[in-house]
Amino acid sequence: MPKYTANITFKGLKENRIYEVGEEFEMTEDRAKELIANIKKDHGVTVVFTPVEEVEEVDEPIEEPDFTTYKVQELKDYLDSVDIEYDTKATKAELIKLAEG
Repeated sequence: MPKYTANITFKGLKENRIYEVGEEFEMTEDRAKELIANIKKDHGVTVVFTPVEEVEEVDEPIEEPDFTTYKVQELKDYLDSVDIEYDTKATKAELIKLAEG
């Protein structure tokens, strides 16, 4: 069902509620046309229903950290935080390889 906003506050009698200026509401196209016509006929006011465009949420890609810039202790802390076991005598290169998975 499409979403709209209106340029005036009005009452939908069938819906038994008041719609505020700028409030988003769902309504069929037929009901929207009916309401616009009724408001014009009964009150002499032209109401404009503006369709609300649906914004599709896009998941931002998770950027992997650049482990080459980490110090050895930072790599160990990271591996500990994600529960990856490592040899305490591992080199920085080995820790990076584990971190990059």
